[in-house]
Amino acid sequence: MRIFLIRHGIARDKELLPAIPDDERPLTDEGRKRLKACLPGFKLLIPQLDVMLSSPLLRAKQTANLITRALSKTLSIQIDSNLAPDGCLNSLRRSLLSLPSASDIALVGHEPCLSELAAILLGSERSVLSFKKGGACCIDVPNAPHSENAALLWHAPPKLLRALQATSKEND
Repeated sequence: MRIFLIRHGIARDKELLPAIPDDERPLTDEGRKRLKACLPGFKLLIPQLDVMLSSPLLRAKQTANLITRALSKTLSIQIDSNLAPDGCLNSLRRSLLSLPSASDIALVGHEPCLSELAAILLGSERSVLSFKKGGACCIDVPNAPHSENAALLWHAPPKLLRALQATSKEND
């Protein structure tokens, strides 16, 4: 099983939109533009995807939608409240590890939750990764539902994902 953790793109600033609840803050135009520039990188690093889970917050759902449309024409997004900032990471881990071990699963969420989930999956007592907005990582869990042998395969900030766009164009 490969688990792809993806942080949502740049969203509207909550201080500038105090009337909008945090869970309804959308991506900015710049956030969408930067995510779209990352899509070729996602396509290179995520060759297939079986499950897409998203936080219920609007910015995460919008991010998941952009990525899903780029990677798969048939995959639907499943909302998981455990990916919300106040979600339960241990419940999420148990749910993930109950899926078929051959699955490639993407999760779109928030910081510090993604860093904490990566630490849990990798068996670390503290977070060792941080995710910039639009950044991602891939964790291989070869013996799901047991995660003792999980390994970090890659960690890509958005700048690297955008650079992969140039690489993919050069190889065309």
